[in-house]
Amino acid sequence: MKTLPCSPQLTYVTSANLVEFLRGAIDRARHDTAFLEPIHTLQLHRLQIQLLTRNWHYADLVRQRVFSGEMPFASWDTCRVAVLSPEDSSLPSPPAWGEPIFHPRQFEKLLANHLLRATYFSDPRVWQIYDHQQKFGLLWLTGPHHYCDWEPAAPLRTFLHWSYCFQGMRLVHAGALGKRGTGILLVGGSGSGKSGTVVGGIAHGLESVGDDYVLVETAPVGKYAYPLFRTLKQDLLGLRRLGLEAPISQSRSMNWQEKFEFTSEEINGQTMAAQLRIGAIVIPKIIDAARSTIRPASQQQAMLALAPTGLFQLPGERTSGVKFFSDLIRRLPSFELELSRDPADVSRTLESFIDGVLPCD
Repeated sequence: MKTLPCSPQLTYVTSANLVEFLRGAIDRARHDTAFLEPIHTLQLHRLQIQLLTRNWHYADLVRQRVFSGEMPFASWDTCRVAVLSPEDSSLPSPPAWGEPIFHPRQFEKLLANHLLRATYFSDPRVWQIYDHQQKFGLLWLTGPHHYCDWEPAAPLRTFLHWSYCFQGMRLVHAGALGKRGTGILLVGGSGSGKSGTVVGGIAHGLESVGDDYVLVETAPVGKYAYPLFRTLKQDLLGLRRLGLEAPISQSRSMNWQEKFEFTSEEINGQTMAAQLRIGAIVIPKIIDAARSTIRPASQQQAMLALAPTGLFQLPGERTSGVKFFSDLIRRLPSFELELSRDPADVSRTLESFIDGVLPCD
């Protein structure tokens, strides 16, 4: 039998053998999971993900954190993702990158003419590989718990990103709030106030499809945002400011960012909205004013708030990502939201803005 490129004999991966290695790794993972029933099936907007793994811990993360709805079968594109390590599969320990410098942009260039996508994290030596032709992904770990620190907050995020990019949609690093099916995208980097604004909005009766990553689809009939992850995040000071400190902070530990994770059901008893038609891009700005205000913002301000973190945090697809963000900003008005110190006032301001400016379906 021919030895696959991902066999134990391969110690390092380089630019010269990258494509061969990725194909071999996918073949090995497909062989290992050929008779394995999906441990969990996710039903997302136009996408079904079948999780193949013996890693019960990771499977629980997916069940708890990834949104799964009830979409018609006809609208699904099915992708299988295997989560494997030497402890729960026939795969050896994943090989290391054998060149002095690794950058995701390098992989993007090397794989530009292939239907393969990949990224690598040297610590803790994790490979994420996706073959779009076979619609099969592999998360290759050194051990069942040896994933990156940020993985539990948004498991399978990279595979969702790659799968949707091939469909012309995009994971956007943004929050969303709305009312009666129409809403806004809240964009900005870490610490901009978008998560606190989303959580506060939910607490005061607004709808949401997420506070950190949402799926955005553009079409001639409109721009829509869909939920991908069930969890919301907030640090202790944010929970205290929002009046949500107890019992959330007393019932769980903090994540790697020293934030608590919880769901919208724990705030107001309501699940995420199935979708929101997006009518504007809003850039929150923390100024601790007495009252919140909304004013027009430039396309340049919106691009600087939206694109950099999305392109940095999601590997590959940089060129198509810039085009997607540019088109989105050209087709939507942009505003700056100056946040007051009162969460109820912020939510009332956004509700009035949505009622008065954005057309409801």
